[in-house]
Amino acid sequence: MMRRRRCLVCHTLFEADARVGKRQTTCSAAICQRERHRHNCADWRERERSAVEEEGIRRRLGVPEGEIRLAAVRDECGAKVKVVV
Repeated sequence: MMRRRRCLVCHTLFEADARVGKRQTTCSAAICQRERHRHNCADWRERERSAVEEEGIRRRLGVPEGEIRLAAVRDECGAKVKVVV
């Protein structure tokens, strides 16, 4: 039998799912699951910041992946962003 744990979001005690084991950090409440998802997405965006920024530039320019032209980036975003790309 698994030990009861405290949810990192609402701080209530819950029984962790045996299939998940020690990795489960939040209870099954919808609010807690949304908050966990929001936090994990924010962590991912921070780790992958350069890819997220590149995707934003690509979307603004309407250019397919791998075809970013430096002149188009300079015209859209300015000279400083061109150095980052």
